[in-house]
Amino acid sequence: MPVPRLTAIVLHVTHVASSAAFYRDCLGAVSLFDYGDTDTFLALRLGDVELHLHAAQAATEQLASTWPVGAANGVGVALHIHASDLTRLSSLIQRAGGQVLQEASPQPWGTIEMVVADPDGFCLLLWEGQHSPNIQTW
Repeated sequence: MPVPRLTAIVLHVTHVASSAAFYRDCLGAVSLFDYGDTDTFLALRLGDVELHLHAAQAATEQLASTWPVGAANGVGVALHIHASDLTRLSSLIQRAGGQVLQEASPQPWGTIEMVVADPDGFCLLLWEGQHSPNIQTW
């Protein structure tokens, strides 16, 4: 039996174009494809992962029924992203409509970490270290 694999992370966002610009301009994501309506859906590649941005208002009733009642945007997911030059990223993120929740600071395990929120409130932990670890082995 083949081993299941993660194919994409799906974020339901307020404005697909604004979110796409945030991930492209701040983190270097690359546009992959859309279905002819970039106001409703856009797929990006962020490193080795596909990031699918769906307009929250276009979510199907079945999908919306899985969200907690009264849930705000950005609830339920945190992305950990290996990055570099967190000081420069901090200003890019703020200019792109994001928010720095925790300034970059050294951690006891040898990384420097910064916690930010994208324009919809999704939490991103950005980290850098002396060496890029082989995440496949974690």
